[in-house]
Amino acid sequence: MIKKDNNLVLVNVGDKKHYFTSMNKAGLFLGLATASVKWAVDHKNELINNNDEIVTIEIINGSEIPYKYINNQR
Repeated sequence: MIKKDNNLVLVNVGDKKHYFTSMNKAGLFLGLATASVKWAVDHKNELINNNDEIVTIEIINGSEIPYKYINNQR
């Protein structure tokens, strides 16, 4: 994967969306290694967390995402 300036890592947890500037930050949020996050992105993998929520991870164009939502872990 080639990182572009506007690309963000989108982590969907149930009905909540979290945006991160790197796979490392997404991995810290999920409790996964960066390599596991990259693998999930490359294979369009769905994960199930401890609360039985479906988690999807993908790369999106972040140019339309307001700054206040980026790297916000709430």
